[in-house]
Amino acid sequence: MDMKETSLDDFASSSDEADESTAEDESADSETATETVDETAIAETEAEEDTITVEPARITGQWSPEGTACHTCGEEVERLWVDDGGRVCGACKDWN
Repeated sequence: MDMKETSLDDFASSSDEADESTAEDESADSETATETVDETAIAETEAEEDTITVEPARITGQWSPEGTACHTCGEEVERLWVDDGGRVCGACKDWN
């Protein structure tokens, strides 16, 4: 078997040319795809902004270190919970 020493440069020249050609093709395809995706994403975002409605935050509880009377039973508690528009203690709150 005859073994010939070959430099890596011998392989690099032919594969570099092929890589450059492939890279140019992929770059062109990538730019087209990116433009299409960007335009689609922008259109979808604008459409979502027009249709999204956000419910404002609601108060669910109140804490008072000096204590506050429950609207239902009158007991003095530090923490009240909102229940049907009123503020009630944990025992009076309907947790369902």
